[in-house]
Amino acid sequence: MAGKAHWIWMRALWILGLILAGAVSIWLLVTNPGTLSGLVAIVLGNALGIGIIVRLIRAPRGNKMRQSLGPVADAADSYQKLLTGREGMRESVEKSFPADPEDKSGR
Repeated sequence: MAGKAHWIWMRALWILGLILAGAVSIWLLVTNPGTLSGLVAIVLGNALGIGIIVRLIRAPRGNKMRQSLGPVADAADSYQKLLTGREGMRESVEKSFPADPEDKSGR
């Protein structure tokens, strides 16, 4: 029973925190409209950090760093590919080291 009570208290704290964060963001928007961009940057940064931590905790043993930072590396690779117009790191590695050693066609 103690586990369920702990879960209820934690859920209540999360809801209270979200309500407080919403109230603060509305107050900042009303009092100083320029702070909205800073607030959005903070929220997106926190969401990214929390997502990485959750993936790190849930990843299987032995692949924790690869599993948790994989989406960030893929996003950076896509951004670099769009920025330079060249092929990304993944395509470059697949071309250099094909899965089949006999396949030298580069596909």
